[in-house]
Amino acid sequence: MKPAFKLLDPMGNWHKYLGLEWASHHPLTLARAMARERWLEENVPISGAFAKEFIAAGYQEDRLIDGKWEIRGEKVDLGQITCPTMVVACEKDFITPPKAALPLADAVGSSEVRTELLPVGHIGVVVGSKGPQFFYPLLDSWFKGQK
Repeated sequence: MKPAFKLLDPMGNWHKYLGLEWASHHPLTLARAMARERWLEENVPISGAFAKEFIAAGYQEDRLIDGKWEIRGEKVDLGQITCPTMVVACEKDFITPPKAALPLADAVGSSEVRTELLPVGHIGVVVGSKGPQFFYPLLDSWFKGQK
């Protein structure tokens, strides 16, 4: 899957290496960047057939949101999700852009849905330097507000 995602942002590696050059002058930042790179490179191997099916069904045909995604012959019904739900979309996310993530809020069956749009990317929201600034406090307050 990783090679397919890299094709969505061809200049991503170039920007990453520019950032590493800057980070090389800041030891803590460099250590974090290298840890993130190690994590990003630890991919779970999957078959080409699965990757092809996943990209077609999930990205090109949008079967999950349309109620046409099947697992073991049974359609996935997002309307059956009735627990409190928070949908987080990221402005700089090219893997799951906001226009792909935000419709989940209307598709779930929960009466309590919160949506957030953060100024970060797909990976950066969790493991980037902005995660502690934007995402962690948001998640913490949301969980504390649940019963």
